[in-house]
Amino acid sequence: MSLCRLALRHCAVKALAGQTIVGANVTDSDFGALDLTPEGQLSTDRDRPFVLVYTDESRATETDIRSLRQNGELDFVIEYGVASAMTVIDENTGESVIDGMNIPPTDANLEAALDLMDQQVMAVLAGADGWAELWRGLSGGVTKIERRRRASSDEGVRIAARQTRITLTALPDPVPGQPLAEASIWARFRAALDDDAVRAMVDAMLGEDQPDWKAVVSGRGMTAGEAKALGLTSGEPVTGAEIV
Repeated sequence: MSLCRLALRHCAVKALAGQTIVGANVTDSDFGALDLTPEGQLSTDRDRPFVLVYTDESRATETDIRSLRQNGELDFVIEYGVASAMTVIDENTGESVIDGMNIPPTDANLEAALDLMDQQVMAVLAGADGWAELWRGLSGGVTKIERRRRASSDEGVRIAARQTRITLTALPDPVPGQPLAEASIWARFRAALDDDAVRAMVDAMLGEDQPDWKAVVSGRGMTAGEAKALGLTSGEPVTGAEIV
């Protein structure tokens, strides 16, 4: 399913923007931020240290055919990147320093920048910010955290990157068309949105309100015959096409 993925990414970007040394340079699924050249070297299109978030593989096991909304275990990925070319001039010393850190771009300092980004990001996502609380509310907890390092040096430009892969027990997506309880995580997420384009996409995923019996049938994957037998249609004519 898709809504939980979108919500996790959006909440993380909102929570992290301006809260780490990368400032507002936090993006969602920017596939060009880190890349590999044909020679196998890391490359980036960024000119300053950055944080990138995206959702990757997910696994829902022992899921009934009637419940395809399950997201199961989902890999939420955070990538950090910094390069020796991402420097500014220190006004006091006239030396080149890593943007946002005010330290020379040595190999040790590039690695330290990744450590700092990692620590700051984890502190924000575990903190009391409203977006961070929404991010945490979209899962039942963390089952695993993995960190992977990448680095390269090509033509004098050194790039260091780290990937933190957080495996979450993601919530199932809501039933399309089912009214949202006011206190539910989905209602709170939608209410917090301040981007019209994102809200329109979320509304499309939530679907238009439908009669309660149709939401029950859809949420439980019932057949038309089962819905009739349980008296869920309240006398309305039901066909297989309507159930689908």
